[in-house]
Amino acid sequence: RLAPEHPFPAALEDAVAAYEGLLADGHEPADLVIAGDSAGGGLTAATTLRLRDLGRPLPSALVLFSPWTDLSLAELGPEPPGEPMITRPWVAECAGYYLRGHDPRDPLASPVFGDLSGFPPTLIQVGSDEVLLPDSQRLHAGLVDAGVESILSIYPGRWHVFQTHAGMLADADRALAEVGSFVGRR
Repeated sequence: RLAPEHPFPAALEDAVAAYEGLLADGHEPADLVIAGDSAGGGLTAATTLRLRDLGRPLPSALVLFSPWTDLSLAELGPEPPGEPMITRPWVAECAGYYLRGHDPRDPLASPVFGDLSGFPPTLIQVGSDEVLLPDSQRLHAGLVDAGVESILSIYPGRWHVFQTHAGMLADADRALAEVGSFVGRR
């Protein structure tokens, strides 16, 4: 379900249900990786928090592309000149639609505020020229502080979810190769 028709926590509930469905179908957690980009990257982290708190087995790894992990916008970066996709006003409007008055510092909405202990190994990829760079940096720092294996790959001069340009952009190809290697080791 999508906001604004279905605000928080609908997407989180659906993501947890989808993962639970995979487990019910016999998929082993060691064979699963959860990945997401932008708001989906934040949802990936929030889903992992919820699954951990429910005592469910976690996936073998997480892959986050330019994750949006702080809907309070407390440390949202400046709009870099190379950012073609996301503006501060647009991010604020989206947060409002999703939260509908809910506390933006709730870790299940903004996982950067959560206890990240027990997370699986995590790969975070982000461009240096995007407004969500601080979210990636803060999430990575929180994971490392919690003793989680976390890799933060910042691609210089790249924009929000630049990986979608694979096949046309060498950095996108390199980023996806990094994902393949990271996931393959798990």
